This record gives sequence, structure tokens and C-alpha cells, in this order.
Amino acid sequence: MALIDANKPQIRPGDMIRFNRGLYFHWGVCVAENQMVHVAPDNGSKELNSLNSLGSGNKAVVRLELIDKWAAEDEYRADNYLDHRVNPKDVEDICSFALQQVDHRYWVYDAVSSNCEKFAILCRYRIDKMGRQAELVQGVATASLFFVGAAALTAVGAAMLGYEAVNAFKKDHKKQKEKKRLTYSSNRSHSTDNR
Repeated sequence: MALIDANKPQIRPGDMIRFNRGLYFHWGVCVAENQMVHVAPDNGSKELNSLNSLGSGNKAVVRLELIDKWAAEDEYRADNYLDHRVNPKDVEDICSFALQQVDHRYWVYDAVSSNCEKFAILCRYRIDKMGRQAELVQGVATASLFFVGAAALTAVGAAMLGYEAVNAFKKDHKKQKEKKRLTYSSNRSHSTDNR
């Protein structure tokens, strides 16, 4: 009888695995006990530099690795969050597809649109879908653009109001000046008539 470590997450073959890296998550697919297939840096390092890989098309490779070794001290768990919307492939299909990708496929890595989460989704569901991280980044970018656009429109609106206010002031000032000129002219003509 095998002992079950209560502190170790229960991950089964076919599960998507999410590693908590603090500011982001790394993803893989479990293919056997303590083994996963995932997208990893081509240079053999542990992580792709997400800041340098935003939209840059860095090369990554699909690798088979030990889950515990890859996780090191980071928390990880099974996270098949799309199961309620998409039917996963059967376990044998998920694992064989993932294993077929190992060392035979380069992955053009982009932290937003072509990342390790997207690879895990492709293996489990065989769909081409951005993951939650990419959707979050897109949402933040869209919101930022919205707020920048709103601020720009506000600035343009304020500038237009300012322009209109200055024009109104100039027109009013011009009318006042014209009125004074006419009053002055009228007063001069009255004073010459009285002489």
C-alpha cells in the first residue's frame, strides 16, 4: 500500500498543472506520476523572461520534466478550469499528444498570445484558445487604452471649452471696445457740435 503525502497536490495524468510564480503562473500537462510536458526556454534555463518575451517571438521548446524538480519551492496544483465549458480529450489522448510534441516542436513564445498556458489548453482540449493570463493582460491593456483614451478626450474637450471661452471673451472684449469707441466718437461729435 502506497502512502499518500497530504501536503503534495493530487495531480493525475491529463491534468493541467498550474505553478504559482508570484507575478504569473507557469503551466504544464501531467503525463505520468510526477512527470509533465510543458513549454520551456530553449536555452535550458528554468523560466522564459516574461518581460523580454512580450510580443518578441522567443523560441521555446516542448519538454518532458519532473514536476517536483520544476516546481522547486513554488506551489502548484491541478487546474482544469475549462472543464465546465469544454470537454477534455480522454487521458490517453491528452498524454500521447503532449508526449508527441516533446523535443520535436519549437514553440514561438509570447507571454500573452502564445504561452505555456495556451500549450496546456491545446494538449488537454485540442483547442486554440488564449488562457486566463492572456485574457487578463488583454483586459488590463484594453482598460488602460480606454482610460488613456478617456483622458485624451477629456483633455481635448477641456481644450475645446477653453478655446470657446477664450473666443467668447475675445468677442465680448471686442464688442466692449467697439461700444467704447462708438461712445467716444458720439461724445466727441456732441462736444464739437456744442462749440
